[in-house]
Amino acid sequence: MDPHGLPGPRLGELDAAAAAGLWGLLLKRAEEVLRAAQGGKAEDVDKKLQELQRKTDEQIDKGKIRGPAADQVREAIVQFSQLVRSR
Repeated sequence: MDPHGLPGPRLGELDAAAAAGLWGLLLKRAEEVLRAAQGGKAEDVDKKLQELQRKTDEQIDKGKIRGPAADQVREAIVQFSQLVRSR
């Protein structure tokens, strides 16, 4: 949480440019996963989920997402993956 009480990572844990790019990327990948799931394409779902995880890890490894924010984003991806696979 930031010092102003807004939800999300603390200031400095998420690079502002990376945040915009990352959320755009994650939303795009999440939409691709959902489309594959709606089409009943299990192999595509797994492939797209792996790509989403890879892109997320890439941003974390580059230091674009740091500290507790990295754990929060990873956990969100895990939960999203579990939800999609359970359908």
